[in-house]
Formats: sequence, structure tokens, C-alpha cells
Amino acid sequence: MATGMIWFDNDPQKNINEKIRVAVQYYQNKFGSQPTLCFLHPKCRGIFLEPQSGIKVEYNLGLSPDHIWVGLRPLNV
Repeated sequence: MATGMIWFDNDPQKNINEKIRVAVQYYQNKFGSQPTLCFLHPKCRGIFLEPQSGIKVEYNLGLSPDHIWVGLRPLNV
């Protein structure tokens, strides 16, 4: 099981890359480590995503469109 946090950002002025960067920065400050996994709602699939250093981006229908999940990928996957 992966562990992480859900980040809410519905600011229409920010693109998805900015939203992910802010969520990652908050995660690093709060937990003291770099997240390795990011989940987004599938509607974000067609949006240009800049590669985030060491972070794998996946999609999950369980997330609302304005939520970003960042955390650690399980070691056994």
C-alpha cells in the first residue's frame, strides 16, 4: 500500500505542473522526504505534464479532478 497525502487546488490560474510542484514542496516540508508517486484524476491525462524529478505520475478515478495525491510508491511494486 502506498502512503501519502491528498492536496486540493482548484485555482484556475495555475496549470497542473504548478499545482503538482506546490503539492510536492508542501509534502517535502511536512514529511522531510521526496514523494515518488503522484495520482491525478484521468481528466488530466491529456494535459501537458512536465517530468517531475523522480516522481511517477499515474491516474485514478477515485480522485476528484481538483485533487492531487502525492506520496511514496510501495517498495514491492
